[in-house]
Amino acid sequence: MTIEDILNSVPSDLLTDLSYCDIKSAIIEVFKNSSAKMLLPISIDKKIYENLNRKDNFRIADADTFFGFTFVLGDSLCFLEVKRQKNSILVVYEVSSHSILDRIILVKSEDLTIVESKYYLKEEGIFKDYNTSIRYYDNNFKEVKIDSGSTLDEMFSDEFGIPLESARKMREKFFLYANFLSYSAVEQKMRIRDARLSSIDFLYFRSPWVVRDIDKYIHEEYNNERKNVVKKHFNKIDSDSGKLKTNRIAKIINWIQENLNENSEMIMADNLFANFLPILLGEDASGFDTKGIIVEKSGEDYFLYQVHFTTDKISFVKSLITLEQAQELFLANPLNENVKGLKEFFGITRGR
Repeated sequence: MTIEDILNSVPSDLLTDLSYCDIKSAIIEVFKNSSAKMLLPISIDKKIYENLNRKDNFRIADADTFFGFTFVLGDSLCFLEVKRQKNSILVVYEVSSHSILDRIILVKSEDLTIVESKYYLKEEGIFKDYNTSIRYYDNNFKEVKIDSGSTLDEMFSDEFGIPLESARKMREKFFLYANFLSYSAVEQKMRIRDARLSSIDFLYFRSPWVVRDIDKYIHEEYNNERKNVVKKHFNKIDSDSGKLKTNRIAKIINWIQENLNENSEMIMADNLFANFLPILLGEDASGFDTKGIIVEKSGEDYFLYQVHFTTDKISFVKSLITLEQAQELFLANPLNENVKGLKEFFGITRGR
């Protein structure tokens, strides 16, 4: 099954849509020139999958999904998915790299097609270019004049975590507020990520390390992350230094070193590290709004830190906990079982 066959495995009314045809033509062209490389198995409709002669590079898509795939093009990661959504068809096409996002979302219903476009360019996490638009088309592909201002304002408010009443002014004069919005967007992103987690997700920990070796630890943990197939093909390490920019989370590192004994072992909740990673990579500005747990082991004593890192301040509650209470933290999330060094950190033996 060729890439063109996959792109054509959608309803006929989508195949005649001009926006979808543009996306299809662009993807066919890059694969024809052998400049694109499929990254993961292609998700395809179950009926089509069952009729494939060779299923090696395919998997069955979720219900209501026609297909979905991710591929690498130069330094960019590209994603395309087409699925049913209530009484419409949803198409998402995204091209992203270390500092650029170019995304088209197409929603095609019986009478109207909505095309939402978004593009931005960042340098060290600060927005240098940002554009969004929403356009409406009838069945003859003629643009329908509908005021999209209110919808764009709501989307802007949600993305940057600002009051809706401020969105229009900041959106239309973006570059006057670009620095503030760069930090605000990161804070909002962290709040949204954390809000999606369940209570036990906050008790999934990274491997332990000695406080004085925090810089080395961060690099080691990132190298472990790169073993993930996407990271392996989409390396975002700075090519000059070959290292993460730990100075970009200096306030977090300084707080750890000032409040924990340098000879102590410590562990950090995974959600905190996940929120810090885009900042370390220079993808996001050094803004913070994330809550989580840090545990310090000093000799035989365990200290629990309930932390809240924000851009402007760091607040925390420190408490001495028993070995049994510490072990309950480990046992609360089954994923901790497979994290290197955690059992030793918590003094977990077989059967407990």
